[in-house]
Amino acid sequence: MCSTKPLAVLALLLCSFCALAQTGSEIMMLGVGRGKAAGGGGNVVTWVSVFPSSAGQGASGSTVTITNVAVSGTNPLLVGVCETRDDSSPGDLVLTSATFGAQNATIDTNLARTDYGSIRAQIVYWAAPSGTATVTFTFTAPPANANCAVHLFNGADQTTPLRAWCSQAPGFNTSSSCALSPTANDLVFSITNSQGCCRGSPTATTTGGGTATTVRGPANAGDNQYMEVTITVPASGSQTDGFTWTGNSNNQQVTVAWAAAP
Repeated sequence: MCSTKPLAVLALLLCSFCALAQTGSEIMMLGVGRGKAAGGGGNVVTWVSVFPSSAGQGASGSTVTITNVAVSGTNPLLVGVCETRDDSSPGDLVLTSATFGAQNATIDTNLARTDYGSIRAQIVYWAAPSGTATVTFTFTAPPANANCAVHLFNGADQTTPLRAWCSQAPGFNTSSSCALSPTANDLVFSITNSQGCCRGSPTATTTGGGTATTVRGPANAGDNQYMEVTITVPASGSQTDGFTWTGNSNNQQVTVAWAAAP
């Protein structure tokens, strides 16, 4: 007569395996932004170079183009920024598309901030880009000023590079700040845009042990004052980044944390 005990043991093992697999699936679903343990994989997000729009002074019609944007390095990420002003129809100017050759950028409305209907700061990105191509930003109408650029980063997650984001429009004569919770080896990228060419200059501020490096600006583009900085993340945890102004300002801030490749 055959014993049924081995079958019972096998069934128990199978059930245990299913339970573990289900738990692992739930953990991955909770890991939005591809969070990883500090130092995992040894990759660090680094800023490489910037490709600015011609003269940084405005758009030809409803588009801004940047030619010969060249991708290089390991685990690349392209990040587009546009600091714009809209005088003719305040509040109506929207970035409808951004392309790198045939590749469409991810346009997340969380990564844009407009205040007083005319001043806007926006970040878009292309994950896992390759080659050399022209970047084209297309708006719903010709902006009064459109100051755009494309930044190249290395070491970024190729599937979900956006770890966290924050944006703020504090109003006139008020400094801005955003709190994020990045992971070690990520890189924080922060931009600001203010109306008024002669209303003082911004200074980047940060808490949490990171080092802020200005990668573009501060400078005037027509009647806009802009600045773009990177901030290193030496350890996981809360980090607050912002801009203070030496004069009157109506600044918009958008800040993101780019996730390191696993």
